[in-house]
Parts: sequence; structure tokens; C-alpha cells
Amino acid sequence: MDTVRRYYLSLRQDALDHATAEQRKCFVSVNGHYCYQHYACEWGCDVVGSEVGENINSIQAHIAFTRGAARQYGKPWLMDFSSWYGPSIFDEDPRRTWGDNSGPTNGHSLSLHLRTYYVSYMAGANIVVAEGGWLNGFRSRTPGPDGALPLSALGQEMASFYRFTRRHPDRGAPYAPIALLLPFDHGIYPGFGPKATWNAFPYTSGDQQILDTLNALFPGSLGDPAQPERPDHQPDDPSWTDPDYMHTEALRLVASPYGDITDVLLANARPETLRGYPAILVAGDHLPDAGLARRLEDYVNQGGTLLGESDGLRKILPSRLAARLHSSPDLNRQDAKTPRNALRGFTRIRHGRGAIVVLASSPAVGPTADRPMSRAIEEAARELIPFRISGRLETLYNRTKDGWIVTLVNNLGVTKTFFAPPRIDPTASQVVTVAYCGRGRVRRAVLWGPDADEELKPTRIKVTVPPGSVRVLKVSLTGAE
Repeated sequence: MDTVRRYYLSLRQDALDHATAEQRKCFVSVNGHYCYQHYACEWGCDVVGSEVGENINSIQAHIAFTRGAARQYGKPWLMDFSSWYGPSIFDEDPRRTWGDNSGPTNGHSLSLHLRTYYVSYMAGANIVVAEGGWLNGFRSRTPGPDGALPLSALGQEMASFYRFTRRHPDRGAPYAPIALLLPFDHGIYPGFGPKATWNAFPYTSGDQQILDTLNALFPGSLGDPAQPERPDHQPDDPSWTDPDYMHTEALRLVASPYGDITDVLLANARPETLRGYPAILVAGDHLPDAGLARRLEDYVNQGGTLLGESDGLRKILPSRLAARLHSSPDLNRQDAKTPRNALRGFTRIRHGRGAIVVLASSPAVGPTADRPMSRAIEEAARELIPFRISGRLETLYNRTKDGWIVTLVNNLGVTKTFFAPPRIDPTASQVVTVAYCGRGRVRRAVLWGPDADEELKPTRIKVTVPPGSVRVLKVSLTGAE
């Protein structure tokens, strides 16, 4: 960790030494591949960001780390989408800026570009960067008759997204009610090939637990070996000779079984930060820490719900509270006397105004969705999210003064390899029902668009989401607090 810190500080100092006085007012740290966003905030940055797209896995995991770091340290944050995809990049300019790598059918699909822009914006990013957009957003560097550069197909999608943000600048407050709490020195790297923390040490069981948790939240996007479905797998695709490499777009953004409702925090988070999350899920190799123990006990006493495996919780909770875990039911026993939740691999212990949810140890193999951790997250999400949404979608939620904004993302049906045009499967279109089950009732439902909005029936909300598309729904309530 100290090696990484010194390296970061040397890069930071070199950038500042070469910057103008105006540029020094805002030092931006952009992290790619590695999940080190919190460290940039700890060691000094004004804006924290993450590069996604490119050959980087799990856009959603990087948002969870980046937004969590921004919230923990009080920083603005950004998402930078790179058009590179393996050795290829989108480029309609006939001069082929990147040589043989350039091409009008190369790089990521326009769909993934646009989905990432929308997901980043609705997730709360202060800045959305189209990396290379200064060039591949245009068809040519020669101005047209009107003096403007002609937009490329990608540039037209960028312009559509920009119009959406101008028409709908108030996106409410992103709703992420669950914090994933990791050790401060986690050094997690979920990338390709053998897993290694700090790019040096083989994964421990705690490291694997972090990866398993992220894969429960965003299934398969970080290389879950139990995820059999890869929608764009083609038997004749030579890129599949190395299954650990991200030769598929299908797992960059995935359907989120609970919604994209999680931020990542580190164990040094302040009490006021912890209190901002109704539920905290503990994962990783935490060491005993008296300060963290006090903060977590206060968090539960004041109404928070703390989730984690029994052995991990005992290490970080005060001894008087950890002792209560010994009296919890045997979570691996299944008989008539076992509480219902314990049969699902977890049990809830009331404490103060809150609760501790003790999880059984997850099996080393088997589907992630069947593990106690996944079942406990599912139950927490049902308590925290006042919507029931059909279909296999990625969902994001934003609170507004009079209701909610719900973002629906269909990540199915678009197949893109490095150099070929994308293939669209029209049968992957989804007709989605959105049912509100919270306080009050739906007064108005409006489908937002870049150029016009559409009123929907508030009593029976149905939305069609084509393959690789995004729909943003504004739900206004009456009779709610």
C-alpha cells in the first residue's frame, strides 16, 4: 500500500509541477481497472473518477467504488467512458486517426456508450467524460457549410444524451441505501487472470468474499465462474480462447437483481457517513479496530442494520455485542425449530433501535444467487426499495421532492465484437411493469426523453425497453411524506 501511495503522490506532484496556476485549482484523479478510488481521496484529489469501457470489467462496480469514495470524502466524482475495445476504436474520420485500429464499425457499440452515459448521469456523476469524443464524436475534422464539424453516429448519440441532460437537469438524489464496508487496506483488484490484491498477493478467503459480494450485486460482471450465461458468446469467435479477458460487452453492464443500490465505503468512514445508509454489509479481512467497533455499535443502536458473516462480525464488534452472536441459531441447521430466515442462511438479532443480520458462511462453490449473502441482500432490498419491477433489467432509483425517478436499462440483445457491426436481437425487447408499493399513491407517471416526454397511465405503468436501450421514468406521488 505504501508503494502505491508513493507512486500516486509522485504522479500527483509531477502533474502539479507542470500545471498552470489555474489548472492547479482542480486536481482530478481517474482510476482504471483497479478499485483504488478511496485512496486517491485519502492521498489528495479534488475530483475522483474512474475510467470504464475500454477493456475494463464491471462499470457498475466502478460506479459503486467511485460514488462511495466521493460520498465518504465529500468530493465531486466523474465517469470516463473509453471507446477502446480490445485493439479497436470507433472512428468515422477517413484519415483513420489510430491506423488499423480505427474504423466506423470498430470499438464498443454505440449502445454501450449511451447506456453508460445515462447510468453515470442518473447514478449522480458530476462529470461524464466521453474519452476521445473531441475526435470520434465527429465524422470529419473539416467543417461543413455552416462552419460546424459534422457529427458522427457516435456524436449524434452524444448530442441526444446532452439534450436529455439539458431538458432534465434535476435528477433528484441517487438512492443507494446499502453500503458495502471493506477494510481500509483492501487493495482489491478484480481484473483479468489470477486474482491478486495490490497486484501482488494471492486472494485470501476475505478477498474472495469481496469479489463474491460484488458478483452478487452485479452478477458475472467481475468474472463469476458460476455465471454460465454470456449472451454474445459465439462458438466461432476466436476471442473466446481466453475466457478471462473481456472480449464481450455483455458483462460490462448487467441486470441488477436488487437494483444499483450500493456504495462502497472503507472502514475509516466517519459516523455521519455510516448513518447515511440504512444497511451496511461487511466483507473482507477486517482486523480488530476499537474505533470501528464503537462506530458500528453506535450505528446499530441508532437504527442501522449491519449484515455480515458471523466470524467477520465478531472480529470488528465490541466484545459485549459480539457475544450476542454466539446465541444466534445454528445457521446451517435445518429443522422445525430453526427460524425461517435461518433456513435461508441468515438470522436477525435486534439491538438498540437497529439490528444485526448474521449470515452463514458462503460455500466456496455454487451459484452466487443461492448464497446466504445474496438472500440477505434480496430481503434488505425488498424492505428498502418501494418498487416491484418485472423483467431482467438494470435499475437505478433517485429520490425527488414529490416522488421517484426510476431508470430502466435493458442490457440484453446487443452483440458486439471488436471490428464487426453490432448485432441487435429484437426478441430481447422487454415490456416492463412498474408497481409502486410504498406510502401514498402514484399521481403521475412520465417517461422522460431527450426531445419530448410521454405521459403514462399512473395506475398501471408499463414501459417498453428495446434491446440495449434506456428508459427514465418520473413517478410523482400523493399522500406520501
